[in-house]
Amino acid sequence: MIDIKTAGSFCYKMKWISVIIIYFSCISIDVLAQNPDDGGIPNAEIVITKDRQIILPKADRNFDKIPPRQVEPIKHDLAYQLKSVSFNSPAYSPIVRPLKLKEQEIPKIFSSYAAGGFGNYSSPYLEGFVNSKRERNKEYGVHFYHRSFGSGAVDDGNSASGRTEVNLQGKFIGKMASVGATAHYEKASGNFYGYLPIKNIRKDTIEQYYSRLGFELAVDNVGKSIVNYKIKTGYSSLGDNFKASEGELYVNSDLYYKIAEATKLKLGFDYFMLSREDEKIASYTRQLVKFKPAYEFLPIEKLLLTIGANLAFQNDPQLNISSVSVFPALNASYKLNDNAQVYGLITGDVDKVSLRTLSNDNFWINSNQKIANTKRALEFSTGVKGKVANKFAVHVGISLTDLKGYYFFQNNIKSRGKFDLIYDEGSTKRTNLFAELGFNQQMVKLNVRGDYFNYSRNSGVALHLPSYKITFNSNYNVFGKILLDADLIMLGGMKALDNEKKSIVEIPSAVDLSLKADYLFSKNVSFFVKGNNLLSSNYQLYLNYPVRGLQALVGVSCTF
Repeated sequence: MIDIKTAGSFCYKMKWISVIIIYFSCISIDVLAQNPDDGGIPNAEIVITKDRQIILPKADRNFDKIPPRQVEPIKHDLAYQLKSVSFNSPAYSPIVRPLKLKEQEIPKIFSSYAAGGFGNYSSPYLEGFVNSKRERNKEYGVHFYHRSFGSGAVDDGNSASGRTEVNLQGKFIGKMASVGATAHYEKASGNFYGYLPIKNIRKDTIEQYYSRLGFELAVDNVGKSIVNYKIKTGYSSLGDNFKASEGELYVNSDLYYKIAEATKLKLGFDYFMLSREDEKIASYTRQLVKFKPAYEFLPIEKLLLTIGANLAFQNDPQLNISSVSVFPALNASYKLNDNAQVYGLITGDVDKVSLRTLSNDNFWINSNQKIANTKRALEFSTGVKGKVANKFAVHVGISLTDLKGYYFFQNNIKSRGKFDLIYDEGSTKRTNLFAELGFNQQMVKLNVRGDYFNYSRNSGVALHLPSYKITFNSNYNVFGKILLDADLIMLGGMKALDNEKKSIVEIPSAVDLSLKADYLFSKNVSFFVKGNNLLSSNYQLYLNYPVRGLQALVGVSCTF
């Protein structure tokens, strides 16, 4: 066997020898011979030609791999010997001390409130709430309010007014139902100061007041149930300075039976019994009974329908009325998305009218007036409401109503400071277009609403009713230290019958701006300043009754 290293060295040497021989074979050598005459070597040319090739045999490169080393087997098996070890630990009784969390203090609540102040026009103000604190199954409280004006816009003390209220309430909450009771007393006083300008008018001939007293008992179920109910019953009485009196006994109930998640049977029931007498009207009693059955269901996704009817029975011996009326009650709402829905309503009803509701609308109503209920023969309304960017609430809609026996206030011919009731013997069509926008954040709350009204009568005009109304309310909390409230009311397009001119006149538009600021000295004590009619607009809501000018009130309030 030829050693690889030796064979390689031999080939390397033979290579260089071949190169040298080839090099010299390509060279011609000129030999200068000596002249014979000179006794030297004659000139001659020698040519060396190489025609042989040296061919080396190919080397044999056979390699033998080194075989792996054999593993020697283990001569003896391993033997393991296990020994049991016994260990007895000493007895140990650990003392577990759970971490005691500090009990969180229940935040203190202020359930009572008191405020007092004084303003121009000799106007004291006093208000207070006293309520129960945290109770598991009961609550109770009392509310007191007084505000009076020693003078007004006409002849100082002859246009004085005031109002005092006391309300008591209590409620007991059981496992199955809750029972609540309320009692209230109210006295509103004022004068008929819309008289013709005269001297030495007797104040006792223009004084008027309304004294109202009543109580109510309410029962409703607690928690979710298949059958839900709410029942209220009560009695109230009213008296004035001119021998008028009225008593009202009422029962209201709302019941519904839940068939499925979005399917309900509803039944509403209202009963009113009113007894009344006046200086020239003998005592009599009239009644109004209403049934409102309805079926609420979800025919398709996002569409909620309520199909029902309103049945009304009224009995009035003074007006020789004894009738039964049936009206549709259809309500539909479709959910456009999570933040918006469109709705539609077709209904009708008999609206109760009493001396209490009339005196709330117009304090200067005349005595011995005929009082009749208003029939809404048909009412259609539709609109869209929802939220925009989870900050703005929007509501836009229209309402069309056909009213039978609708009433209006008209100045008395003999005494222009008192108002008579006049009824539309035919039909009054009322159109109401409205738009509302609300904004609510932690520190700021805003709400603005605009209404447009149009009244169409068979004869005459709609007296003392506005054609437009704009309201604006706002609340602003400045760093939790100053609370600002602003209110703006605008009314316009009202008309009245001027008996002196014997013609219909337009009442100037009314604009009332109010501001209130509360400065919090501490969590429960604050100082406030309030101004009403800051523009000092001498507007009228009823003919011959201008309101007070700028009214300022300064006071202190506290919670405890």
